[in-house]
Order: sequence, then structure tokens, then C-alpha cells
Amino acid sequence: MRENKFPRVTIGIPTFNRASTFLKQSLGSALAQDYPNLEIIVSDNQSEDETESYLRGIVDSRLRYLRQEKAVEPHENADTCLQEATGDYFLLLHDDDLIDEDFVSVCVGSMEGREVGLVHTGARQIDQDGKILVSRTNPHGESSDFEFFVAVLEGWAVTFFCNTLYHTERLRSLGGFRSKSHAYQDVLANLRMVRRYERVEIEEPKASYRIHDSKLGSSFSIESWCRDSLAMIDLMSELMPEKEDYFRTEGKRIMCRKNYGKNLRRFGFFRQLHAHWTVYRKFGFTYSPFEFFAELALRRVLPPRMNRVRA
Repeated sequence: MRENKFPRVTIGIPTFNRASTFLKQSLGSALAQDYPNLEIIVSDNQSEDETESYLRGIVDSRLRYLRQEKAVEPHENADTCLQEATGDYFLLLHDDDLIDEDFVSVCVGSMEGREVGLVHTGARQIDQDGKILVSRTNPHGESSDFEFFVAVLEGWAVTFFCNTLYHTERLRSLGGFRSKSHAYQDVLANLRMVRRYERVEIEEPKASYRIHDSKLGSSFSIESWCRDSLAMIDLMSELMPEKEDYFRTEGKRIMCRKNYGKNLRRFGFFRQLHAHWTVYRKFGFTYSPFEFFAELALRRVLPPRMNRVRA
């Protein structure tokens, strides 16, 4: 890290055709940061709307506009931001998400001059109009690595791109954001970083993750979610071999259950049948849809504190 109290921070914003919807808000939240040593990179994946003219019209020394020579996959466009970053620390801010104006200053201040692998804050879930749906404080301040891993499996870990500031070179050295199907690439990057480097956890929500119909994650197939779920189990087992039995038994059941739950939210009845079979097969026939529905029914009658099933 550069020897000053304001290490350079890069905010990378990959974008495509959102100049008239969310990009201006996302970029605006980056430009509004109260932190003095900032670089903002916007990587345009061959947008066909007014994205280029809008960005080229902004006069701000902190902003770098890049346009892909040809269209690439969304994860490649995001990786361009990371590879082009000159900051000591890096935030990947998707073009539909937001950060509070003090996000960077609070994250950097929390390091107290140390070099850390990453900083998490709490996060809000917002709708397409910016209305807060859920506000989640970050519960990981006192958690061990194993407790953090379990939280990731069970779905209550607060790990999004927009609420995580990474040490740039350490993230690059571990391969950046990568996964088999690009469904859990942010989560897998978190696991690699958490296990190898110091982390700082900030309880207060300082970023907002937007839910809407055109969200990239909604386009992933159930096969993609299953592949990355199993890759998560493999990575956890590799990073924490002393807990491998847990990850490959209970962890596998948890991730299988989560994928059944995705089917309930995304598909009608007949497509659900095929999707449930896909999940059952991908997870080696270890946890059947019948067990899932039995536990789901039990969930509805148990008191909340006794309920351990998370769909």
C-alpha cells in the first residue's frame, strides 16, 4: 500500500445499455464519494444506446471511460475493470447498484493503516425504483472463518460485489472473479480472500443491491447455479480440509436445498419438475425433492427459532 492515509481506490463499473435506466445513478453514487484519492473506471461492453456520448460528456479527472472493441461476456467486461485498475483497493460496482457517499472513506478508515484482504459492509436490497426492500447489517464482525463459510452456505452471509472492497493485487493474484458458470464468482472470490488474508467487517449497511427483472443473475440456468454450488463445496473443502466432511455432507444438502428453492421462485409447476430432477441429479441423488418439500412443510409449523430450513 502507498504510505499515506488515503490509499488509491478504484471503483470499476461494467456497463451495457443502461444509460437511460440505472447507470447514471450508479455512476453518480461513485462520483459522490467523499474520499479524496479515487479512480472510477467504466467499461462499456459495446452499448448501443447513448452510453458512450453520456460518459464522454462527463468532465471529471477521476473518471476513465473504456469501450470494448467487440462485445464480450459480462464477466469479461467486469474483469477489464479489475485488470485496468491502478488503485491499491478495488470495488466492483455493477451499473444497477449503489454505494453511500461515505462507503470508501468508511472502508479505508476501518483498516487503520493496515493492509487487509477485503472489507465488507452491511447492504440493502432495493427495487428498480430504489425503494428499500431489506436492510441487512453485516453479522460477521466476530465470526471465525468456518462460521463465515457456514453463513455463506446457509444464505445469510452479506457478500455482494457492491459491499465488498478488495485489495487489488491480492484479488488479482487469486484469479479475480472466476467460477465455472459465473453464478457465484463473487462468493468464491470472497472465500479465497477470507481464508488467506485479514478481513474487516463493518456492521452498518453502506451499499445497495438492486433487484429487477433484467438483473444478470436471473438469466443463469439452474445447471449454472448447480455447477457453481458444487464448485463452492469443492473450494471450501480445499481451503478448510479439516472441515471437509461437513462441507461434503451437510454443506452439500444445504446447497441442494437452496437450488430447489430457486426453482420455486423462477418456474411454473411443470418446469419445476424438470428443474428439481436436474438439481437432484447434479447433486448425486443425495437429497431428494421429497425430503425438501417435507422439510418445507415442517418449516411452516415450527416456531421461527426452531426453523433451520432455508429455501
